[in-house]
Amino acid sequence: MASLERVVVDCMREAPFPEALAIADGALRLGDWPHARLVELTERYGAGRPGIREARRVAQYADARAESGGESVARGVMIEEGFAVPDLQTVLPNVLDPNRPFRVDGSWRTPDGRLIAFEADGEEKYRQFASRHGGDAVRKMMKERQREALLTAACDALIRFDFRTVKAPGALARLLDSYGVPRA
Repeated sequence: MASLERVVVDCMREAPFPEALAIADGALRLGDWPHARLVELTERYGAGRPGIREARRVAQYADARAESGGESVARGVMIEEGFAVPDLQTVLPNVLDPNRPFRVDGSWRTPDGRLIAFEADGEEKYRQFASRHGGDAVRKMMKERQREALLTAACDALIRFDFRTVKAPGALARLLDSYGVPRA
């Protein structure tokens, strides 16, 4: 039976880049591995095997701050499409309550100083939201809309997208280009 570490490296060697990045990010986050360990394991289990170059590339971009597989896959598509690597889990000020800042999935700083933030919205988040809150869903949805309004006060642009946009060829790139997200 293969060890978890070997399985992770094998996936990094064989899976498409966005999905391999999600696996590597998850290993760092859930396994509480330091980045250096992922690099070391990549060499231990991958050196001399087909796909090692791809695994090294995945290891280079892996980041434990990604909170979901969907965020990781989106970042992988962004990288493949030639965009600058976003900063993850960006903290933004709350203009109404400075003691309770917001956190978004990621952001970029453009060369002219603009801050572009993004939120990768999964459908499951909203399904769980609706089932948990039942009749209270309207109030909770209003609160989410108010949060979004405050986020737009803290950055120059807020991009929201779902997994369908990530998986549709070229769609995420068109969306990011329309907001002026910097290219690498």
